Amino acid sequence: MPDEPSARLFQLPVGAEFIKENTMTTTPPPKGFTLVEIMIVILIIAILLSIAIPSFNRARATSRTKACVNNLRQIQSAKEQWALDNRKPQGDTSLSWPNDLVGSDKYIKGTKPVCPSTGANYIMNPIGTSPWCTNWGSPDGIPGQPFNHELGPGEHA
Repeated sequence: MPDEPSARLFQLPVGAEFIKENTMTTTPPPKGFTLVEIMIVILIIAILLSIAIPSFNRARATSRTKACVNNLRQIQSAKEQWALDNRKPQGDTSLSWPNDLVGSDKYIKGTKPVCPSTGANYIMNPIGTSPWCTNWGSPDGIPGQPFNHELGPGEHA
């Protein structure tokens, strides 16, 4: 059987050294990322987050402020409508908050509105004056109470 062609391919003469057909060896490409590449990606993500997070926080604060102003406007409208329906003069303090305004058959449907930032209650003032938020203050400029909403002092909701 040594005369078969397939057997001759694997037989080496005695004393002969094996020589590879392809003497050029190539290294395979790396199968992962280097530490420097990973660190650069992490750095880029960190920079993008440091830019984006303050913008998201500002947008959330602005949204909560606008929601609070809208709640104050809704309460003011309901209070004025209640005063007209019950023939109450300016400065009247007989309004029972929230019993007279909030309910399924009243001026504000659902539950009593609260400040979206802290859950604080809104304070009711006499008829003809704006309600105010215990968290933000009053659009009427009550001393000692900051007002950070879009309405300035003296403006009514």
